[in-house]
Amino acid sequence: MGISLFSNPSPFRHQVYEDLKGAGKITGHLFEDPEFPADSKSLGIPNEDNVIWRRPPEFCDDPRFIMEGDDFNDAVQGKFGNSWFVGAITCLTGERRIWSSVVPDPKDQEWDKDKPMNYVGIFHFRFWRFGEWKDVVVDDRLPTIDGQLIFTYSCKENEFWIPLIEKAYAKLCGSYGSLDKGELGEALVDFTGGITETINMKDDGYKNSVIKQSVLFEDMRIAFNNKSLMAAAIPVKALEEDNEDAKAIGLVIGQAYSITDVRKISFEGRGYFQFLNSDDKLQMVRLRNPWGANKWKGTFSDDSEEWKRMDQSWVRKNIRREESKKDFWMTFEDFCKHFVNLAVCRIINTNILSLQKRWLQYNLHSEWSRKNNRAGGCANNPQTFLKNPQFLISVNRAEEEVMVYLTQKSRIGYEEMKNETIGFTIIKVEDNRPFRIHDLSQQEVIKSSVFRNSRSIFMRHILVKGRYIIVPCTFEPHVDGNFLLRIYSGSELRAIELTEDKPSKNVCNCLCGCFHFCKYPIMATQVAVLKAVELDIPEKMGEKKTTEPYVVIKCEGRKVVTLPCRNSLYPEWGTKAIFYRRSPINQPITFEVWNSNLIIDRFLGQAVFALTEDMDRKEFELFLSNHKKENDSLQGKIYIKATNVRHLAHI
Repeated sequence: MGISLFSNPSPFRHQVYEDLKGAGKITGHLFEDPEFPADSKSLGIPNEDNVIWRRPPEFCDDPRFIMEGDDFNDAVQGKFGNSWFVGAITCLTGERRIWSSVVPDPKDQEWDKDKPMNYVGIFHFRFWRFGEWKDVVVDDRLPTIDGQLIFTYSCKENEFWIPLIEKAYAKLCGSYGSLDKGELGEALVDFTGGITETINMKDDGYKNSVIKQSVLFEDMRIAFNNKSLMAAAIPVKALEEDNEDAKAIGLVIGQAYSITDVRKISFEGRGYFQFLNSDDKLQMVRLRNPWGANKWKGTFSDDSEEWKRMDQSWVRKNIRREESKKDFWMTFEDFCKHFVNLAVCRIINTNILSLQKRWLQYNLHSEWSRKNNRAGGCANNPQTFLKNPQFLISVNRAEEEVMVYLTQKSRIGYEEMKNETIGFTIIKVEDNRPFRIHDLSQQEVIKSSVFRNSRSIFMRHILVKGRYIIVPCTFEPHVDGNFLLRIYSGSELRAIELTEDKPSKNVCNCLCGCFHFCKYPIMATQVAVLKAVELDIPEKMGEKKTTEPYVVIKCEGRKVVTLPCRNSLYPEWGTKAIFYRRSPINQPITFEVWNSNLIIDRFLGQAVFALTEDMDRKEFELFLSNHKKENDSLQGKIYIKATNVRHLAHI
């Protein structure tokens, strides 16, 4: 898993559950949490002075922490409850292994009539926050009005793990009132340590595109098989006519439905579907409605003709054997038609022994800081954008899927929680770039994420071989804040934060400089090998002719090699390199052109160029010659683009 579900958690606010419970057993006093007292500040809701805090034994004679059964996941939204939290709890209970990580030792936390001294009014839960698991302790005083719990509770009157976990989460966020600003996707991250991708199926064109629906379905099917948590909702802010359509077919507006299954189902040769070919399968999703009052009335609803005309024993055995009473099926086409918001919380597999796809993970903590001149805002602020933190990654495969997840650190405590509008930009840089970039016009912007006033931003993208810089930023400049950048890939990226602007000076640079390696660079040169034309690759006896030319760029003992360009005597590369040069006059830059062969690569010619004058992206045509015979010209020429600067931190 990404951040292991079984990592040792640190005690939140230094409260150790075992120590506090042990002390309660000795003194015989019920625990009262000084870090989250039963008062209006913890409540966080104005003008609610009639709230009374009560412990579970004051509600019933036989309180239980958890009661197993078919309705294990029955969370109910209270007077001040949040529907997104109900949806998050429903998703959590769908994966018992994850639930057991968030709700540790349920038997130890259970009320025991035979051992009443074990009850001291203390419980604990575990949540992931900003790169680590936190063990959060709470007492069991719960807010009520007129004897009723006012936040989320269980449908079983004597079961209390649901209001207790909500209290622990409220403590983590600062107050019950702070949960009003919460999001289902972020709660799923806090329950799992995973990363949540949010998709707007309406704005992103999934409602009417069969191709997009097919791609999304396959992605969701893989995510489901990898134990990801998923939920969907129809926001109240959608068009009213869309709301009415949804209501008419039994869907609840503004509530989150957890997705409990995603699969292709073959109904070939069975009753109503006997007309289907053997290869025809329906793309189906199963959803869970935590409220139960409204039922799906469309195709494949519980009482629909589609189910009635099928062999019921086959349906029970193959389709409905693991269903809750609140589950229902719908076609994926209907799902995309009616639902708008989709949250997919991926549990990233980083287990080296896993048989499934394994991802490498990089956790990079940093900050936006005005004091350190590292708070430049987004690319709309060109004068300051590159003054943000910069992170370098190196893609070594021809193509690599990379997932990036940026999380800003929320203040935890009684303060008002406030998120900044954040995002990030991915920039392709020179293949040997060792320092921060300072001129965006010299680089290639690959992709920018959305910018949103949210705790986290997710993006995945296919990157080709080369080096890239990721620039996380706030939308506005001059904003301070801490953040965590998580990067996932299938192969090594060697992700690091770049902190230096240019080569550092050492004692040898300052004292002598008599040897070449003692000199400090006086010029930075960026070269891009654009293309070659009219190359000649003669055949050799006994050797199979191949055409895969590439270029080796050499400068002062360093080199950069382009990728081979297959089957072309007119190859185009576009590879960039940067060199910090000590002796630009005496040691020019060399461009060697080679042809890749199975055994020994063949030299096709070279071009030597001093590049000593200041210039900005100036193009040159260079003729190839024999490196052994300086005046012996060869067929072909290459085209390059060069930039020279004397100030090393200007490129």
